[in-house]
Amino acid sequence: MSFVVQFDGESIHLKNSILDINKQVSYMVMTGLDLPDTSYTASIAATNSMYIRSSKIYTNITVNTTTPTVVYGSKLSTIKKDDEIIINWNDCFINSGSLVYEVSVGTTQGGADVIQWQETKNTFINILLTEKLKNKSNLNLFFLIRAIDHNGAFSSLSDDISV
Repeated sequence: MSFVVQFDGESIHLKNSILDINKQVSYMVMTGLDLPDTSYTASIAATNSMYIRSSKIYTNITVNTTTPTVVYGSKLSTIKKDDEIIINWNDCFINSGSLVYEVSVGTTQGGADVIQWQETKNTFINILLTEKLKNKSNLNLFFLIRAIDHNGAFSSLSDDISV
């Protein structure tokens, strides 16, 4: 079986055949493309040994080369309520699409002994202080918030608070 792969956009049209000579994994690599940020359509159709072609299967591909941006001077906001701390980073990142956040919190800078790389789509996180943390005098918590877009590009914001 072989395949016909097609890649179409506003100013680009690529079409290539993939021959299955060894009957193993088939793939196609496109390198050296200079694609502007926009949406593209990719399709693939299989062709059997009798040259009968299947219906095309389509998918949309979005090229976005921008990364999330940390708003200059932005800080985390905190609300402490009894043994709970709510950390908010709303309006700390700018991005054209949706973001996922990885959150780490530690008692030392760069540490993650409170929360380690917890993922969330929210722009806040609730932290319940353990007995060990509640009994610490002059407790500082160090935060690292990493904003990740759908392409995997990211930017990070670090901050600390006294509890």
